[in-house]
Amino acid sequence: MIQFLTGLYGFFATFPFISFFLIYGIAYVRTRNKKESLLWAVYITFILLLSAVGNLFKVVTGSWNGFWWLLSLLLLVAALLLFLQWKKRGEIIPGKVIRSSIFFGFLLFSLSYLILFIAGIWLSFVRG
Repeated sequence: MIQFLTGLYGFFATFPFISFFLIYGIAYVRTRNKKESLLWAVYITFILLLSAVGNLFKVVTGSWNGFWWLLSLLLLVAALLLFLQWKKRGEIIPGKVIRSSIFFGFLLFSLSYLILFIAGIWLSFVRG
């Protein structure tokens, strides 16, 4: 059973965009709400993208440093959003900051995934 779950996670983490559409479809069938389905798809795919980008960066460069730089950038953006919200409204709404950070992270890690995926394919042809 654990091997099945590990294999399933491995497949979905390797192809997070397939996961995105699958999760969106399942959530839409259950809720009949497009916005909520999109949120669920983004949240779960973001978690899958974290592990996928980390592993792709390790495969392409041989180092984990890029993954930590991306994660640090995500935390820096979250801190900036927190500061801007405090300056504009005088209060902090953690849910909005977390949601905005996850959406930014989803875009950042999606772009990173695409770049690293293409670089990995190209390097596999070059290295032989």
